[in-house]
Amino acid sequence: NTKKDSLAAQTYNKIYEIDPDKKIKYLEKAGHIYFKLGNSSSAYKAYNTLLQKGYINDRILINIAAIEFQSHKYEKTISLLKKIKDTITLNTDIMKMYAVSYYETKKYSEAQKYFNHFLKKESLEKDFIEKAVRSYENTNNLPSAVIMYRRYLSLKKDKNHKDFGYRLAEIYEKQKSIPSAIEQYQKNIELFPD
Repeated sequence: NTKKDSLAAQTYNKIYEIDPDKKIKYLEKAGHIYFKLGNSSSAYKAYNTLLQKGYINDRILINIAAIEFQSHKYEKTISLLKKIKDTITLNTDIMKMYAVSYYETKKYSEAQKYFNHFLKKESLEKDFIEKAVRSYENTNNLPSAVIMYRRYLSLKKDKNHKDFGYRLAEIYEKQKSIPSAIEQYQKNIELFPD
């Protein structure tokens, strides 16, 4: 129940305000509830206060990084994610935050390390695949770029298909895979005769 959760978060926040030195865990609880409810500004305020007081754990770091990520503050996202102690629990969402944040800050070789985790994943968003492909091309990792281009081209056609099909054919040429290059150029001609 959203209303009940919101009241609980406000109550936890109030308890913290009454005795901030002894009731800091209540601010953490409030922050987590605000985050769950999608109230990013209240969650950010709570988490930021916790960080300033030196009260840090992986869940706080992950959640505040997600808020920074949604605000397109990629350097800050990376900085927060690097502080996570339990790197075993780097789930798909965290890997995507890392990959996209490194991509957006033009650190393509770092981005590639995280995009690599998605080479075999079946369902990915087009925007994510596009960023992966550009990272691979920028670091000259052509085999991985080919995988992601093919994946993108297997999805529903959009404005990028013509360009991506052409670029895939060019990569095949660079790799001296002439039959694949010719086949891809022919597909482009069939799909985009203009």
